[in-house]
Amino acid sequence: MVLTNYGIVPDSELIMSKIPNKPKIKIENYIRRICDQQIDDKTTYILLGKCKNFSDILKTFNIQPKYKDFISLEKLMNLDNYHLDKIFEKECFFKTRSSKNIIRLPKNLSPRLAYFIGFFCGEGDLKDIHKSFRKRGIFEYKIKFGDEFHIQTKLLKNIFDSIFNVNFPIRVEKIQKGERYYYLESNSKVIYRFLVNVFDFPRGSKTTIVKTPYIIMNSNKAIRKWFLRGIMNADGGTNVMESYNKIPKHKTIRFNSRYQKIVIEIKKMFENDWNIKLNGPYFDKKYKSWRIETTKRNDIIKLSKQKIFIHSIKRWRLRKLELILNEGW
Repeated sequence: MVLTNYGIVPDSELIMSKIPNKPKIKIENYIRRICDQQIDDKTTYILLGKCKNFSDILKTFNIQPKYKDFISLEKLMNLDNYHLDKIFEKECFFKTRSSKNIIRLPKNLSPRLAYFIGFFCGEGDLKDIHKSFRKRGIFEYKIKFGDEFHIQTKLLKNIFDSIFNVNFPIRVEKIQKGERYYYLESNSKVIYRFLVNVFDFPRGSKTTIVKTPYIIMNSNKAIRKWFLRGIMNADGGTNVMESYNKIPKHKTIRFNSRYQKIVIEIKKMFENDWNIKLNGPYFDKKYKSWRIETTKRNDIIKLSKQKIFIHSIKRWRLRKLELILNEGW
């Protein structure tokens, strides 16, 4: 069983959902974007390698690898876009000298990646590397994300590990201190650059510039729906249903965020991609956040059937609410 702040959810009634791998949209070549020569000159460059026929590729461009099976991105910056695209087409991996992790960066925007990006948009955190350099003289590429429930954090770990070819443990330090928060933490320079320079995530504390990534907005309906599921699973919710003998008066699916811009974008996505109009946004003075929601019976049932929540606890609550609505309450 899972203990929440409001009661108990039986393990037998929880569902671990699978996220499909298709459809996929190609991501434009980002090799130049993850190379920051101004910073890397002070520290170390990202290395690219482990490509099929890698040595033949390098010979074609008359490039000598400095490290076995890998070459510094700095060496590739003088190539024209045509030849750099030829390298990008190969299945390549990335690393830094100081890390044992060999990272596989995705070249396609898939439902799994879109879901993760959506969740990270709501609950992810990127340390400000420039601030850490000013304070400590080092660039800290810290990435953190998680959830109050272990079952959801396990899902996030599986997605993150499979996307980037890593294996980071679920951290429980905050749980041991009495906080309801399981999380993953990475210090991967490669993944950090990918999130910042390909998906436009802001460094440091989130501000009013938080918005839907451009690459998501310009994808297709199927991908945007998975992004929307991700961010709804982070910052959205429905009625608490742990109390079996209490039927909620105000039945709702809602989304809350401190950032009005992204709330408006999410509302438009619901309208354009789900054909559902949400009420709001309203500003909640108590929680200091913006809120949109639907209280319409048909919309709630529709979103439940289309699995707006992959998050096991939130999905369980919504399925319970759907049963009540189907019984005519």
